Amino acid sequence: METKLKKLRDQYSKIPTLDPSIRWEPDLTQNADGNVYRAVNPKKAFKTAKTFMHKILVEPTEHHPAQVEKWEETINVGVYTTEMWSGTMTSARKAEIIDKIGKLLRAVKIARQRANDQEVESKKLSDKIFDYIMS
Repeated sequence: METKLKKLRDQYSKIPTLDPSIRWEPDLTQNADGNVYRAVNPKKAFKTAKTFMHKILVEPTEHHPAQVEKWEETINVGVYTTEMWSGTMTSARKAEIIDKIGKLLRAVKIARQRANDQEVESKKLSDKIFDYIMS
């Protein structure tokens, strides 16, 4: 049982948790148990487009063409909003589960040590089982 608990603890230690740089809240619309989390502040990004602007510096004459200054500008044409949901557990919940497994592992070790100190009388059960089958 100790080795199984150690493997279980190792598996839980590898479980990913929610990104701590994002503020999360339980999303009860997705799951009534509160196991799905939604980012409180959705990420917003602008959709941009490059456009060329120009300005006439000197008006054209019959002998000279116009002098025009041309430049490129980036303008916002829309906003993308990224909503984020996650089904991973919180760091606090993960630590709580690993702590419970650790307590259980310590209790199993103590129980094993106590059991190793006890005397066991040898019993032969095979005769009783065979008698039960044959009766």
